[in-house]
Amino acid sequence: MKVNNLIVNGYDIDYPIEEYRNGLKWYRIWKSGFKECGDGVDLTSKNYAKITLPITFSDTNWNITWLEIGKGGTVEWPNTDTEGWNFGLMASTKTKNSFNVSVANDNRGISYIARGW
Repeated sequence: MKVNNLIVNGYDIDYPIEEYRNGLKWYRIWKSGFKECGDGVDLTSKNYAKITLPITFSDTNWNITWLEIGKGGTVEWPNTDTEGWNFGLMASTKTKNSFNVSVANDNRGISYIARGW
């Protein structure tokens, strides 16, 4: 049975209409069109990468709401390494489906969550 509208106490409730997960890569699309996605990316051989998102946003006004360094060569979700969270980490050059990330040194993994329309 497909739900077209979910009304609770007179309010139209947003809910996920599509979800995907494979390893650390995931996304969720809501009935309103709002989108969320995330992944863990290994940067062990370099300190710069272009990250391609698992979904495409409608424009470049989406936000990275979580960006975190993992520990030496591993990506954990959630990251349990409390030393150096977000230290030496920079995201730049957003497109509808990608962004660039740089870390201060190599042998790191990163985790991210992006949200928008």
